Amino acid sequence: DSQFVHFLQSCTGGSGNDLTNVTTLEQMRDRLRCAPWVDLNMDPALDRMQMGVDLEQQARRLDGQGRSEEAIEAYERALAVFQLVYKFDQRCQYPKVKETVAKRIEDMLGRAQSLKGVIGNPS
Repeated sequence: DSQFVHFLQSCTGGSGNDLTNVTTLEQMRDRLRCAPWVDLNMDPALDRMQMGVDLEQQARRLDGQGRSEEAIEAYERALAVFQLVYKFDQRCQYPKVKETVAKRIEDMLGRAQSLKGVIGNPS
């Protein structure tokens, strides 16, 4: 319940942080996709690699918009999917694919940690 209340406050600007009010359906969808209490849709028909790429792009977009807290959550979701891909996807039997996925995981971990440091130690 408290996560949902925080979500509502962040959408209306009532949480005391730097988030702006949600004024469009697209903004609301972006916020909902990043909400920590919304589970990933792990439909067996969906390609996990593409899902990871989509989540990473969303995280980078949020990061570019300066929405650090939301970007961290999106990076963490993308990381979770890419870690599943790394462990279980048949394509990771190929060394180049496995290396590429590992590099993406490493890059996202670094960026998420960097953002956490910025949020924890604002200038």
